[in-house]
Amino acid sequence: MIKKIKRVALIGFSTALTVGVLGCGGGGGGGGSNDAANSALTWSSLTKPAGMESSSLQGSLTQIGGDRSNALLLPPLSPDVINAKLWVISSTGDTLTILKTNALSSSTVSAKGRQYDLRSNLGATSVPVDLQGSINPNTNPASLSFNNSTVYSFADNLNRPALQLNMRGSWRGATTGTVPHEINLTVDEAGYVTTGNTTLGHVLTGSLIARSDIASYQVNLRGTRESQKFLIDGIALITQSNSELQLLWELTDLDTGITSAASYRLTRQ
Repeated sequence: MIKKIKRVALIGFSTALTVGVLGCGGGGGGGGSNDAANSALTWSSLTKPAGMESSSLQGSLTQIGGDRSNALLLPPLSPDVINAKLWVISSTGDTLTILKTNALSSSTVSAKGRQYDLRSNLGATSVPVDLQGSINPNTNPASLSFNNSTVYSFADNLNRPALQLNMRGSWRGATTGTVPHEINLTVDEAGYVTTGNTTLGHVLTGSLIARSDIASYQVNLRGTRESQKFLIDGIALITQSNSELQLLWELTDLDTGITSAASYRLTRQ
């Protein structure tokens, strides 16, 4: 067991991302499902604020008042798909909320998912979240408000490609909580994990692939631990110095279907 792991500040979605780097949904990026077949609306149906015309509705957001949480809205991998994904990390780093977000009209969305308590046993404690929201493109800055009185302002649409080579190398970091542990990843120039493990005994394989539509890495991993098998969907964020990596993920146990979440802060080795 790793002792005395220090809690570190979270990478700010709006200020700490380099122009070429920032991932997950659909595999981390925002849902790759074909739910569009069930509706005439797609994510591209939403009205975009001024300055965002050349991209999807996307980017980093900051909560106005309240917890001051940071959020990242990742568009679908295809504009003809409904589902985007909203990742919200609390300012204290204690909770991670992961929401599948769909267009209901040109200005309204639904957001459904779970809020995970990262202080619990491996982030396994969670509660369901079901919200309705509206896009406010004419406010300055533009905002996204939900019916639980939470409002987020758009800070940066991140309309620039990620650079795959920035992910290449070896990374080591830790999480905190009731079961603090370390994680080690080595990623090749194509984004594939050549070595991946945690000090809890997980072996990790898969990829962290740069997206071209948003400064983001899409994280698709598989994990094993003794007889257990896991599917991992997440996002990866790199600082402007290209020396630190934040990894947020949602893990699904393939045998039980139970999900959990984690937040890691890694440094380049």
